[in-house]
Amino acid sequence: MKHLFSFVIAAFIGVATTNAITAQTVAAAEEISDNLAETAPFLDAFDVNLGDFMWQKRVLVVFADTPADPRLAEQIEYFTDAKAATDERDLILIVDSDPAAKSDVRTKLRPRGFSFVLIDKDGRTILRKAAPWKMRELGRLIDKTTIRQQELRKSREE
Repeated sequence: MKHLFSFVIAAFIGVATTNAITAQTVAAAEEISDNLAETAPFLDAFDVNLGDFMWQKRVLVVFADTPADPRLAEQIEYFTDAKAATDERDLILIVDSDPAAKSDVRTKLRPRGFSFVLIDKDGRTILRKAAPWKMRELGRLIDKTTIRQQELRKSREE
């Protein structure tokens, strides 16, 4: 998990992952990734059970065959850039970039290459796609679901 966070941070700040990186840069990236690990809006798939989120959160599971997949970094960036939208919709991100680990999430959802799966609070799969989507598009889709409509009605009544 620590390696995934290091890669994601490196991708966001434009750090090249070559032998030319200095030890100081690596140490700084690890410090940032440690801080991100404590406050990250996403989880490593190996550490979770989808059943734990039933009726509590909507789940966006992003799969890739390697942490170096640029589509993975792009989807994570879309997610983290829209914190207000994800919080409002009770949406969390689970990342699985290690097919060899055979996480329970990967075994259950059986992805091929890069893909993401959006799961509603009732455990129903809402969407599967093989390309990154922006939160604006995902938000619109979530807002059309029955459960989200009930949440919106309830919030207006309060």
